[in-house]
Amino acid sequence: MGIKDKVMEWLHLDDLIDNGKKYLDARIELVKLEVSELLTNLISALIVVFTILFFCLMMLAFLSIALGAFLNEKMNSQYAGYLVMGGIFLLLIVGLFIYLPQIKNKIRSYCGKLIYDFMDNNISKTTPPNDHDNK
Repeated sequence: MGIKDKVMEWLHLDDLIDNGKKYLDARIELVKLEVSELLTNLISALIVVFTILFFCLMMLAFLSIALGAFLNEKMNSQYAGYLVMGGIFLLLIVGLFIYLPQIKNKIRSYCGKLIYDFMDNNISKTTPPNDHDNK
């Protein structure tokens, strides 16, 4: 047994190193669980949003067809109502492309704020307090 081993035994550094390794392993596992929970929440939220969007698009499609048929009847035509509805959607698409950069920036900043707030509220709750907080 060398001097290094005697000093480590006398200062109980082996226990300290083992405890440090256990703490580090526990922290890694905690981060894995936090990331897993975050991704699970994100994926489930995306599924809900896409399901709602799907039903909204279906509703819009059927309402557009109904409005087109109604306009056909009022205009005494088989196609005019559908053309009017197509024209309305064409104007909406053109407007969307004109304002696309502004829309993308607003969506990006809104989503970034949501993600930051979600992570700040959920991850900081599990962070252990500093020793300085107890003094």
